[in-house]
Amino acid sequence: TDNTSAVVREFTKKYPFIKLIDQPNGGKASAVNAALDLAVGDLFAVIDADSRVDKHAIKVLVPHFNNEKTGAVISRIRVDAPKNFLERMQRFEYIMSSLTRLLMRNFGTLAITHGVLSMFRTSTLRQVGGFVKDKNNLTEDFEIALRMRRHGYTVEMEPCAVGYTCVP
Repeated sequence: TDNTSAVVREFTKKYPFIKLIDQPNGGKASAVNAALDLAVGDLFAVIDADSRVDKHAIKVLVPHFNNEKTGAVISRIRVDAPKNFLERMQRFEYIMSSLTRLLMRNFGTLAITHGVLSMFRTSTLRQVGGFVKDKNNLTEDFEIALRMRRHGYTVEMEPCAVGYTCVP
C-alpha cells in the first residue's frame, strides 16, 4: 500500500541487475518464495524491510557454507540507533538473544533464521520446499530452520556479521 514498487522501479533504472517482483501481498513467505524461484546464485539472503546490514556481514557469512551440512547462517542483531528508554531496553534484549543463539550454535541446537539477515544455501532451501506458503504464518523464520534441521542441515550463527533492525 506504500510507494515501494515505484521507488524500486526508479532504483532499477540506475541498477539494472536489481529485479522488482511486483505481486499481490501474500505475506513475507510468499515474497521470499517468489525471489527464490528466480534466484540463480548458490546463496540466498533474506533481509527484512526494516533492517540494514553491516558492510562486512555478507563476506563473513559465506565461508560457513564450505561445510556441506550448513543450510543457513544467521547474523547477530543490533537495535538500530536506540533513542528512548524502551528502545534501549530492546537493545539489551537483542544482546541477550544474540548471546543465547551463540550458545545454542555451540551446542548444535540453533533453530531460527531471523529476518534481519539470514543466508541460505539456495539448493537446500529449494530441497526443503522453501518457506511455508501460509500468509498468516508469523514464524516462517523458526519453521524453515526446524525443517532444515529435520533434513540434516545445521543452522549456524556468525557473531561478526551484524544486522541492524528498527524496533517499535
